[in-house]
Amino acid sequence: MKIKNILTGFGVIAMAMLTACGDDDVAENGIFGTPTDGAYFSDNLPSKIELDKNSSSFEVTVTRTSTQGTFTADILSNDPAGLFSIPATVTFADGSATAPLTIGYNADQLIGDVNYTLSFEITQGLSDYGTGSYNVTVYKPGDWTPWNLLSNTATYTYSIYWTGEDGPCPVYTRTSLADPNIMQYCFGSVGMNDRNGNPIPASSQFGLMYGVNVYVNRDLTTNYCTVPEMWTGVFNTNYSENVMCSDTYTYSGNPSFQPKSYYEPETGLFTLNMYYYISLGGFGQGNEFIQLSGFADYSMDIERRGNYVEGNTESALFFVYKGKDVETYRYTVEAGSLTQAQIDAAVEALNGAEDATDYSESGMIAFDFTESGTYTVILVGYADNEAKTVLTKEFKIETVQGAGDWESMGYVAYTDGYICSAYPSCIPEPYYVEVQAHKSVDGYYRLVNPYGEAFPYNEPGDYDANSNSYLVVNACDPEYVYIEESESTTDWGQGAFAFSSQVQNYLGKYDIETIKKNNIPAGKFADGAITFDLKSLLLFVGADGYYANTWISNYDDYKNGAEPIQVATEKIDFKDLVSAPASRSMVSKDYAKFTKANAKRSMFGNIKSFEGSLRNAKNNYNGRMVNIKHDLKTMEIVDSAF
Repeated sequence: MKIKNILTGFGVIAMAMLTACGDDDVAENGIFGTPTDGAYFSDNLPSKIELDKNSSSFEVTVTRTSTQGTFTADILSNDPAGLFSIPATVTFADGSATAPLTIGYNADQLIGDVNYTLSFEITQGLSDYGTGSYNVTVYKPGDWTPWNLLSNTATYTYSIYWTGEDGPCPVYTRTSLADPNIMQYCFGSVGMNDRNGNPIPASSQFGLMYGVNVYVNRDLTTNYCTVPEMWTGVFNTNYSENVMCSDTYTYSGNPSFQPKSYYEPETGLFTLNMYYYISLGGFGQGNEFIQLSGFADYSMDIERRGNYVEGNTESALFFVYKGKDVETYRYTVEAGSLTQAQIDAAVEALNGAEDATDYSESGMIAFDFTESGTYTVILVGYADNEAKTVLTKEFKIETVQGAGDWESMGYVAYTDGYICSAYPSCIPEPYYVEVQAHKSVDGYYRLVNPYGEAFPYNEPGDYDANSNSYLVVNACDPEYVYIEESESTTDWGQGAFAFSSQVQNYLGKYDIETIKKNNIPAGKFADGAITFDLKSLLLFVGADGYYANTWISNYDDYKNGAEPIQVATEKIDFKDLVSAPASRSMVSKDYAKFTKANAKRSMFGNIKSFEGSLRNAKNNYNGRMVNIKHDLKTMEIVDSAF
């Protein structure tokens, strides 16, 4: 067993904002066409709105493609609390590109500092060029008693965006005037007063994280806790945004997360199930801890944190928290569920093991495994040369490398519509890749390493030859095929390529039937081959996203001023299914190498020039950039074993 440090860098996960997508829709003949009038929600709308206690309404701005004539769009809304009055339509005046959707409320019925989530969807009159849905969190500021400085100090243990401890820091409390059962804690003294009510000098202020206060609301009847959305004090330069955080229940609205953040009065320990994010997506979710002073704290906790693959070795990762009075701890992992006698024997073995590793800090642990199944982790915490805490937890651990659910069908002729769309100098030609079918799900396939050695434009060093990656194809409905989120190890210098589709981008927010009714482009499995509609696919290059399946067939003429004509190229041809490939590629490697070298030199210049031309075309037609934005407020957050 060994520790693996995987927290040296932070990449946005579940990211679905496409930052550089093409700007225009495509007519059936593949030439950019004139947009029709329709309504949409701007990408610049706020994700959270503070309501005025002295008002009875607020407005959400709806935008449309054209400004000519009056226009009415139908709005479907969802108000889980049932406290808001939302119109079913919005009407644009002649000459206006925007219209207000006025939402009514009674401030006396709203609980202070409670988040209410509202969602809106344009069901009739949706623009071809905009996002038809919008989710927003609204709240009324609460009324509280004055802050009271406690004698206790607290220490925060981080585990997600960064790791380590911060503090001890001063602790303040106050009580809600609307609900005396709600107590709010402030950890930190930035902008606070001392015991005499005097402002604390800036030089003496203390802030957690990176110089900010952390606020936690505690329900005194249940001891459940929430962390209101807050800035961490960090500005992420990679994405030019502030990094925010809250507890996962506050972020997602999913009731199953509510009891995961709580306070233990006997030990003075806050366990907070936290989520860190920016507008593009989340950095991670998991438990973090705040320990008040004045308590003997021998508590321990362990949380599953995914898998790590290095070459052919796969490890299960966990985060271990130890209370401040636990001096060291040891752990072991056993396969299967254990009886109490087996646990006692394992603890005794740990206690007497002369070669056991003693860990003195909270942090990541890992163990290597090869088979999926149930595993039991045993932690023993020590202080004053004796065992103070024994913690055992079972985890169902799945290997991400195993192929037990898949069986090979042979090799298919695959024509790339992803990378060749972004690199116009790369000609999309078919080549052979292995295809696997799911053993129990009919119509579910994956291509094995389609962007590894077999990809005709790859060279050694462009990909990790020791790791498998897959392109996952959902053809369960042959009339509506889509690509699920798929990663690769191929990197041409601008970041690793990843693949998805428009349908996948909307799943989790809408069901598949709703997506179909909105005519989101997808693929078909017919006549022995899977093909995809124009712009049905999404390509990610590092942090940037692009529409794929948009190859410019007349690229040379386009450079000289001709209109760009797009031709769909993505194809998986089962008619050419063979038991083994005749060759690694049906394209000459020498030709591919030469072509890719030219493509790499001109790729981003070409794309920027192409996008600039599309923007001009868009402006000429009063169009709008198609910017698919996944609403993270409603995305499904996968629950852990806790």
